[in-house]
Amino acid sequence: MENSLASCQNCLGNCCYIPKISGFIAANLEDVRKIQTATNLKYQQFLTFRPLPNSMVQEMKDDLVDFPQRSIESALRLRLLTADNRILRIKAPRGQCYFLDEKEQCSIYEIAPGICQLYPFWYSVNQQGISIILHEGGDYCLLSKKYHSLEELPEFETERLIKAAVSIEAGLEEYLSNVDEFVRVHKIRK
Repeated sequence: MENSLASCQNCLGNCCYIPKISGFIAANLEDVRKIQTATNLKYQQFLTFRPLPNSMVQEMKDDLVDFPQRSIESALRLRLLTADNRILRIKAPRGQCYFLDEKEQCSIYEIAPGICQLYPFWYSVNQQGISIILHEGGDYCLLSKKYHSLEELPEFETERLIKAAVSIEAGLEEYLSNVDEFVRVHKIRK
């Protein structure tokens, strides 16, 4: 069966390069537990909980008004934000995801955070449930070049994307309730 992995394996990890100004990979607690179990890394090796720059937080708030499509991601990020501007996220040394390997491939693709599993798509929650949408700015992604509209997505891809979105939403309450304790117990750099 064809899947998104086939497209991603032919990519040069474009979505894994993180712009310093606005980029980071947020991760919920379920995501990071899966990664830690699979890699045997210590949490502090691949996670950070440092405060985001005020300019980045303001950019997310501005997105809510200025860029309706991109604002969906900003809205999630703002929901994850603690009172002191912190979000648990994957480290990005040298401007690239910690898990981007020497071949410019994701070394944890099968267990990557929900945000990564969704890309180049996104989701919105409405009265009908979860809807999958195209992510603004994902035009360099081989998967978005392959499927020019949501109608072209095979059913298995839509199901995979909805599953990732449901996982993100389900993890929000646990994240908000437990992130500070998780960071303290695992000595993640603040």
